[in-house]
Amino acid sequence: MISTPVVLAVLASALMHATWNFLVKSSRDKLFDTVSLALGGSLVAACLLPWVALPTAASFQWMAMSTCIHVAYYVTLIRAYQHADLSLAYPLMRGLAPVIVATVAPLFGEPASLSLFLGVALV
Repeated sequence: MISTPVVLAVLASALMHATWNFLVKSSRDKLFDTVSLALGGSLVAACLLPWVALPTAASFQWMAMSTCIHVAYYVTLIRAYQHADLSLAYPLMRGLAPVIVATVAPLFGEPASLSLFLGVALV
């Protein structure tokens, strides 16, 4: 059973995500605004650090890789917004991530299955 607070949290998250993408697309300095939003989120996360456990040493390589991937994503997103409408660039950038993950997951030991690719195609 799906609880109302969970649904509201997911909808609020979707609204915030779409809003920051709209703000970046409509801004004059897309790079500055993207960096500002990322740093603002990082500041909020840093304030929460005293209440969470430190990550294990094994996770640092994954955090570094995730950081590199996100920087590449943001740069690509900025370029897409410079050359395409929000109605094209936003769904393309959001929809491409599952395809990329499903494609490279077998390189990291995740089994590729027909249901995985059907799920990605469905989304």
